[in-house]
Amino acid sequence: MGLARITGFEESGFPDGHPMRPERVYLALKVLEASGVMRGLRVVEFDRDDGDDCVELLRLFHEESYIRFVKKMSYIGEGLLDYGDTPAFPQCYEAYSHVVKASAEMCRVLPQTQHTVNLYGGLHHAQPNRASGFCVFNDVAITIRTLRDMGLTRIAYIDIDAHHGDGVMYPFYSDPNLLILDFHEDGRYLFPGTGSIEELGEGEGFGKKVNIVLPPHAGDADYLYTFSKIVPTLIRSFKPEVILLQAGVDAHSGDPLTHLKLSDSGYLQLVSSIHLLSHDVCGGRLIAFGGGGYRLSSVARCWAALVAELAGLEPAEPLSAIARRVFGEYRHTYEEVGVSTSQIEVLNQTLKNTEALISGLSRAGWELNAY
Repeated sequence: MGLARITGFEESGFPDGHPMRPERVYLALKVLEASGVMRGLRVVEFDRDDGDDCVELLRLFHEESYIRFVKKMSYIGEGLLDYGDTPAFPQCYEAYSHVVKASAEMCRVLPQTQHTVNLYGGLHHAQPNRASGFCVFNDVAITIRTLRDMGLTRIAYIDIDAHHGDGVMYPFYSDPNLLILDFHEDGRYLFPGTGSIEELGEGEGFGKKVNIVLPPHAGDADYLYTFSKIVPTLIRSFKPEVILLQAGVDAHSGDPLTHLKLSDSGYLQLVSSIHLLSHDVCGGRLIAFGGGGYRLSSVARCWAALVAELAGLEPAEPLSAIARRVFGEYRHTYEEVGVSTSQIEVLNQTLKNTEALISGLSRAGWELNAY
């Protein structure tokens, strides 16, 4: 399995205290190293300071004027790249253009490794002409374009990040050969406020864009139920040549920016199910991106579990114990999801959402069973 690592990224990330700070990836890699899993991986190294401006890659999705703007703000080293969430910092252009470079290279090593992972990637809010939601350049969109250039036409993109992946959904909204299955918290309660159940794509892409909307406080039972009712049937019917997975951890119960309750176990069950689907339908071709997740301990554990699962490697000891050592003073927050009165109310809303989605997908030509 291939894993991307960008030398120098930790020295040029978002400022201290920003939710997207680069320690997220650094600590996940430290857990992987301590677990022994890293020794079984093909690590593909990238150097932030290699002098490559990656501009040809960026042009696959981003407008020329926006690329120049990010370069300028990177040189200035301060200010904002959007309306408040995404600050500029010295060498931000180099850092985030190399995230794109890493994702594109993961496409190219895919034939040799089956599965590849870029934990720095999954920046699914960036638009062709602007930054958004901590995302500077959209490596997912550029990965899709790169795969198309390689001759892989039919692509499935599964996004389990708590936030709707608007920067991938809408630019490809009419694309009939890109199936998007986007799990996210209801946009009435969370940025970017998009991705309603009724949005199914347009033109030839109608029915190929699927928003799986979860109510606040949804947990393992909600995720696993909706996944089982929707994802396997659509993936097997669509028959993609490759699956992309945005594996954000901000749906985790410990995340400070969202209102969802996914556990370590629930996250890993989703990842494992997607892994198995990739072998069932597309010869194991699967590219995973990190995405969101803003509680460092949850992110490190879950991303390490993601990599171990895709690599088929067993950590030397439980990842929770390894993470405790990596983090020093560390409080383990894993808990099994119980069914309380309030959780039953959440499940009822999930059932209603799923029934409404299945009804819409049936009108779009999919054969699904709501029961």
